[in-house]
Amino acid sequence: MSSVCVEGGLRFTFDGGTCEHIDKSIEQSRRELGVTTIKSVDFMVDFESHVWFIEVKDPDNPEIPPHKRENAQDYAQTDIVFFQQVVCAKLASTFQYLTLDGRPPVKPITYFLLIAQEALTETDLDNLTDKMRKACLVPTSRGKQWKSGFNTFVLNLKAWNDAFPQHRIERIENRSKSVV
Repeated sequence: MSSVCVEGGLRFTFDGGTCEHIDKSIEQSRRELGVTTIKSVDFMVDFESHVWFIEVKDPDNPEIPPHKRENAQDYAQTDIVFFQQVVCAKLASTFQYLTLDGRPPVKPITYFLLIAQEALTETDLDNLTDKMRKACLVPTSRGKQWKSGFNTFVLNLKAWNDAFPQHRIERIENRSKSVV
């Protein structure tokens, strides 16, 4: 069984996992509760033995005006503060939301930051992964280490599709955000 999530101009197909747009779920809760500060990862993919959280940045999206696109150097030179204040903050809020929703993650978790930008090299991705690992401390529960397992990776489209051929990402023409 395959599950599909669409984020902007990218279609993710997950073989054997169920994809949920966590950001849409949190958006609904924010409206209901009148809370404006909660952010989250874009989506969660629940597999039988593990869970993936995925945050997507798509500076190569052809629908973004050229003067507004981040260039590769911007992401390649990203400092740890970006990871702490944006990427890792979304992870923490996602954990809080899922816990309050009665679905605290108990399986091993991998948190991916997908930067859909061809110009990023393997060295750039390795350096960004190191920064993300330092910034996103392993989630804890009541002061105890996360026993289920936790890891982080920064990938671009090529690296993702090379690493996960059964979970492909492809660029699409329709840029609407949805879950199929």
